[in-house]
Amino acid sequence: MSRAMKDSGIPWIGETPKNWGTDAIGSLYSLSLSASAFGELWVIVPILTEQHQIADYLDNKCAEIDNLIAIKQQKIEDLKDYKKSIIYEYVTGKKECIF
Repeated sequence: MSRAMKDSGIPWIGETPKNWGTDAIGSLYSLSLSASAFGELWVIVPILTEQHQIADYLDNKCAEIDNLIAIKQQKIEDLKDYKKSIIYEYVTGKKECIF
């Protein structure tokens, strides 16, 4: 963070302004931000190639997660079918309950 950014008086990511109060349960009170103060905020944006690398990484991770979810959902469906078949076998007398 540059000195100009530090000296601007605008809170940055990871910093909590000293004048923010908290309520009884510890939640921060919200403050309004004027249009002029909003226009002075600095936003750090990675270069375009890095943005593409980040997007590709996230796309791959999301695809992996979607695949894992699909596998788990299929296992759930298989178990539901198995449960139905077991219930059917006991109800129709093809299997006996032994206590």
